[in-house]
Amino acid sequence: MDATGCVPTTLAMVISGITGTEVLPTTVADYLYIHTNEFNKDGFGTSSRGIVRAAQHWDLTTETLFTASAVKEVLSQGHHVLGAVGTSIFAHYPVTHELVLKGYDNGKTYVRDPYNAANNSWYLVDYLFGVKSVDPTDNTEGSPFIAIKG
Repeated sequence: MDATGCVPTTLAMVISGITGTEVLPTTVADYLYIHTNEFNKDGFGTSSRGIVRAAQHWDLTTETLFTASAVKEVLSQGHHVLGAVGTSIFAHYPVTHELVLKGYDNGKTYVRDPYNAANNSWYLVDYLFGVKSVDPTDNTEGSPFIAIKG
């Protein structure tokens, strides 16, 4: 997976957290590569459609989030959100990067960065939404922010 494994890794983190069963990033990557065209086939990395397909495979539901307010609402309800960001403290142009968002307090959410644990911390949702990825691959569902629910 190397440089293109952030989505399978974030999915494995969330699927494991919701289901209580350990799911490895390689298991998610294998599913996406073998059963879909959403991982490392039409380009590098995973499309946001791949997030939806993998969640469905593990009997989870998704909700595409189109506004920062929608992200805040879902986080305040206790759900996980996967978010693709562009140029920011997490990624440098032309790379985009997938993050796990969980929890909500006073405008901030806790971010887990699958590539750099030093970035794991509380960030303003408005900041994250402001640096959202505009890459078409990250926006196949209309937005790069997708809630995953049990």
